[in-house]
Amino acid sequence: MSVIPLPKAPAHKPALLEGAGLGFSLSGIKRDLFTKDVAGMLHGLRRLLQVAWHYKDHRRLLKVLDAAHTQAIFRQVPRTAYRYTLPYLSDNFDRATRLELLISHYGFMNQQLGAAFCDGVVKGNLELWSSDQPDHHFSIQVSGPCAASGHREGELTFTLRMNGAALHKLSFSIVSTRLLSLPSGSISAGHEHTIYIGRVQGVAGTFEETREATKACHDIAPPDLLMAALSGMATALGIESIAGVSIEHSISSELIQESNTSFDYTAFWDRYHGQKTGNGHHLMAVPFPEKPIQAIAAKHRKRTLIKRGFKHEINQAARACVSRMTSGL
Repeated sequence: MSVIPLPKAPAHKPALLEGAGLGFSLSGIKRDLFTKDVAGMLHGLRRLLQVAWHYKDHRRLLKVLDAAHTQAIFRQVPRTAYRYTLPYLSDNFDRATRLELLISHYGFMNQQLGAAFCDGVVKGNLELWSSDQPDHHFSIQVSGPCAASGHREGELTFTLRMNGAALHKLSFSIVSTRLLSLPSGSISAGHEHTIYIGRVQGVAGTFEETREATKACHDIAPPDLLMAALSGMATALGIESIAGVSIEHSISSELIQESNTSFDYTAFWDRYHGQKTGNGHHLMAVPFPEKPIQAIAAKHRKRTLIKRGFKHEINQAARACVSRMTSGL
């Protein structure tokens, strides 16, 4: 994409770009905030002025992004520093909250996850679980933010793959619970951190493959396999709650409607006994509650136990993987 030419940067660093080693340059801002379209240029200018006006707060984000463990992630996706100037995770967070959500996520990454995990995110090859089923190899891998909606629905993405091909993605950030403004008595209230899911969607053009994968994995749908892995990660990190965005506040809600997808966020969160708050978050306790096996019809118990055992395997594999990476911190 072509960009609007800007004057050559002066020899001294302008205030907006202060800070050696932060990975920023005038050309980077040109690329990320300006386009050849006039409306896009004006929108980019507004975002840039917003950053300049609140630069003291902006520097807090730069500092945490440039910390030892997350430097490589920041260099790979430098526009991360400007992500809060657009809707992020859910469209009902204001600018100040979006900034704090990013700061809390990358602060957690540096303090709790560390170098090995961050390196795996950069390379996109960190495998939480894998399994060989008849005729198929399945895996769940961790990478950085999903590009489908401009990297704005979560800083981490779990991807379910079958025979190496991506089928389904779940994107999330690990955020300070206080930023969600939850009512007292809610599932997440009192917990220091919450995993916030901003996106759960299949990869376009994989309907038949997804149906085949579901059948091979004991009739467990790909989103539920990803949730099993996420629950395992949460447990390894001592996180006791997960939040999910509501469809009306999803950043990609228009894309979902245009694609005529059948995925129903509300029904999905309800399966995990999610409590919906007035500000559009669905809150779920970890570990996810299960219906007592005695309450399930006898003819379905064997099948239910097999499915639960498979999800437990994924949960434990993800938990063990994350635990290994955090044990050295």
